[in-house]
Amino acid sequence: MENPFGYFVKAMYFEATRGKFKELYKTNDNEPQEQATETDWSKALQREQLELILDRLSWFDRTLFGLYLSGWNMAEISRRSGIGESTLYRSLHLTRKTLKNVLRNRTEED
Repeated sequence: MENPFGYFVKAMYFEATRGKFKELYKTNDNEPQEQATETDWSKALQREQLELILDRLSWFDRTLFGLYLSGWNMAEISRRSGIGESTLYRSLHLTRKTLKNVLRNRTEED
């Protein structure tokens, strides 16, 4: 196997778009979300920046992060979807690291 990372990415994409994960955790990204009225503009700006960052993530990472924020247990998701728990934790770790780095860089720029 020349490129194990490439295989990993293909396997994650397959599971996210055609596997059990997609069947179990159907999400519709096109649904309008309720807009909360923010009186503090800095919080509203931070929330908007966070949404822009999350939009750049892959479907799999974005969905998994949303489930994590909703209180889902990674072991339960792994059991139901058939995706390895280590794969889910790795995706979650990389997503959190990406968010932390981007937000840290933006606060340093200000």
